Amino acid sequence: MFKTLKVAGAVLLQFLVLFSLALLLNLAEKKSQEVKFINNPLPEPVVQASFLTGKLKHGETLASSLNRVGIPHFLVEQIVTPLTNLIDLRKCKPGDFFKVLITPEKSILSFEYFRGSKERYKVEEQNGELIAYAAPIVFNKQIKTLSGEVQGSLWESMQNQIKSDELILKLSDIFAWEVDFLTEIQNGDRFKLIFEELYNQDQFAGYAEILAAELELSGKKYSALYYADPSGHSDYYDLAGNSLRKGFLKSPLNYRRISSGFSYNRRHPVFQIRRPHFGVDFSAPYGTPVVAVADGEVIFTGWKSGLGRTIEIKHNNGFVTRYGHLSRIAKGILRGSKVSQKEMIAYVGSTGISTGPHLHYEIKISGRPVDPLKVTFPASDPVKPQFVSDFELKKQQWVYTLGLLED
Repeated sequence: MFKTLKVAGAVLLQFLVLFSLALLLNLAEKKSQEVKFINNPLPEPVVQASFLTGKLKHGETLASSLNRVGIPHFLVEQIVTPLTNLIDLRKCKPGDFFKVLITPEKSILSFEYFRGSKERYKVEEQNGELIAYAAPIVFNKQIKTLSGEVQGSLWESMQNQIKSDELILKLSDIFAWEVDFLTEIQNGDRFKLIFEELYNQDQFAGYAEILAAELELSGKKYSALYYADPSGHSDYYDLAGNSLRKGFLKSPLNYRRISSGFSYNRRHPVFQIRRPHFGVDFSAPYGTPVVAVADGEVIFTGWKSGLGRTIEIKHNNGFVTRYGHLSRIAKGILRGSKVSQKEMIAYVGSTGISTGPHLHYEIKISGRPVDPLKVTFPASDPVKPQFVSDFELKKQQWVYTLGLLED
């Protein structure tokens, strides 16, 4: 009996020793894990990149505006240099918006420049250098209509019904070869338009195309339909499919009134004698821009007797246009210069023999003077024969819609 108890006590003692060793090993392992966890280094704090935005103020360049919001000069140069190869930064305007993202190490991650409401440009790193490219804005389009009667002027009659004067300018551009908007439009004339409004995230961003337009001036109707053919060419056409675009504009000024017309027997306002007046006088404020009515080559710039400071431009098919009484000639307009239709060439003045600021405008064909208000100019190409049926289908749609608008 005593021997059995002695053996049992030895086994129990051995068990207690083994249990104590296991417990000590477990505690040591936990302690080791605990010490290992505590000794792990803390993560470094994350430094955020700098995000800056700004708008150009009056009189600022893009570079000066970037400097104003705190972007260093060397980064401004990195932004402006690639953009200069893409767009004319002299045409930046107040209100233009930009966004720039800069790393903590003072390098450019990205730059976005919004010129107006329809143009967006980006500067980003590609293959180790900063590249500028156009990044078009995706707009939502809404088709709208407008109609009304002229009271005062077309400008005054439309201005209170639209979101931006841009629509009036688009309309005048469409009919620039057909209508003089300040001399041929009278009270009681009517207008109808179908056009596209652009929205960026529910914010009005401007106008796209005028899809169809109709003017009724003194009983005569003028129609314009926007048509893009399947080949990608687009233009404005009349109901017969003839292009409204002609080689010569109706007038060299946008804002004017005719103060004296073409005549072979006009009383001169200064000398009070009767003599031919081979041109049209457009009365306009001093400094009003004068544009070339057609593509051509400048053959004379300088002083021409009673016409004062004058420009003469030679065009195709024997046409020559003359612009007189100018206050000054635009930069770069020299004898031999090539000019494009609608390009600004000079400014209205009162040089030479003149009773006040106005533009004297002449046209000669093969050396013979013609009345600028009566000469008929050839139009651009009509709708291509293979697309006539497609044009007719679209024409019916817009003509029907115009007919639903209030007369």
